[in-house]
Amino acid sequence: MEHASIETRAPGGVHATSLRPRLPDTFDAEYVSVHYQPQVSVRTGHITAVEAVIRYQLPDHGPIESYDLLRLAADAGVLDALIDRALADALGALSAWRRTNSGRHLLLSFDLDRVSLLENGWLPRLLDLLATAAVPASALEIEVAEHAVAALPDPGRIVGGLRACGMTVAIDRCRGDRVTMDMLRRLPITTLKIDPSLIDPIDATPDRGAGAAMLIERGEALGLGITADGVETVDQFAFLSARGCDRVQGCLIARPLEAAAFTRLLAGYSRITA
Repeated sequence: MEHASIETRAPGGVHATSLRPRLPDTFDAEYVSVHYQPQVSVRTGHITAVEAVIRYQLPDHGPIESYDLLRLAADAGVLDALIDRALADALGALSAWRRTNSGRHLLLSFDLDRVSLLENGWLPRLLDLLATAAVPASALEIEVAEHAVAALPDPGRIVGGLRACGMTVAIDRCRGDRVTMDMLRRLPITTLKIDPSLIDPIDATPDRGAGAAMLIERGEALGLGITADGVETVDQFAFLSARGCDRVQGCLIARPLEAAAFTRLLAGYSRITA
């Protein structure tokens, strides 16, 4: 069986293998996979959304996960191919899950980085992938990291383009130190996704997650949804639930799973209680 390979020679002749963590000399589509981490509604306890997590794993190489992989793929000039393949796989899986009773209203979260959002033609490609999978735009939530939103030259135009097409937009890895309240008021975003570093202190420090509580309050004041990432304990879940968090994601629910394992989880998930 032949596998699609994409040369990873970056612009200017710098080879991707000079970067760390290293990518191999060829980018072989056989070794790209998408895993799925569920997000649970705090109010209902049901799985209402799932984040697609891109992974690249060679037999003789450690795994390269989404954040580093997107950055390195951009440097190597293969980002478009990687995103298109991963998003096509994820939307295909979402289409199947939405045909089941348990996944009928499932939302897919997918991370796009600053480089992707600044490239010409990215939005038509995104719409083509949705049409091919027969998935409505409203079922796709695009996540953009807080630092990337702050660095965009015209974030209102870019976020507005996604919203105009029907997609929702989340500020990912949000700590509240890059995006001001004024910017949040002006941007047509729908969700704040709290960075795991603000969830960890809930169990360990006297202020019990003041940073997370602040972001929840900020989001509520602006009418935004709140997703907490990195939830690992029942105490963290209870804290977030009491303060009005909408969705939670983390090892308390499940680690990122292969598509078949997520299908089984979706069909038989039992809700968490605080």
